Amino acid sequence: MHNSQKTHCPQGHEYTDENTIRGKAGGRQCRACGVARAAANRARLTPEGRAASNAYQKQYREANKDAITKTRRQYDRDNAEVIAAKRKEDYWGDRDLAHTKGRQAAQARKTKYGITAEEHTALLERQSGVCAICQQPDKRLGVDHDHETGVVRGLLCNNCNNGLGRFFDDPERLAQAIRYLNAAS
Repeated sequence: MHNSQKTHCPQGHEYTDENTIRGKAGGRQCRACGVARAAANRARLTPEGRAASNAYQKQYREANKDAITKTRRQYDRDNAEVIAAKRKEDYWGDRDLAHTKGRQAAQARKTKYGITAEEHTALLERQSGVCAICQQPDKRLGVDHDHETGVVRGLLCNNCNNGLGRFFDDPERLAQAIRYLNAAS
């Protein structure tokens, strides 16, 4: 039976004028089911709803691991040429994009902090490619500078740079925070 001839939606609600939403292309949807879908979507937006959804998805993936793997492999086999072309495009496209972004970043550093690409590279080498505070390697170390004098202090990861900013670059505030943490330990 064609959809337009059905009297009830798949959930059993009757298609009436009050319970039917007509689409631009002439299709129709059950208003009650639409309201229920919207409520379910809103529920997933809450932390509890997201957690429940994530737990369900994880359980489903674990229970259906073999079937999912089989489906993915079949898709990869059926679309091997398209996938290979996309990978090639992404590989070369990223190289050009990285080069362009690198030049833009160097120009922005020169404008904002007054350091050249060579000075930035030397600073990065002096720090062995790690954050000056946490000593963790990071691909995107940001330039840390004194906001009053403009003097560049070093290169920091995003977390450490934001942390200094949250303490307004005030050594006394940072010392108070250290005392607080030590007292709480």
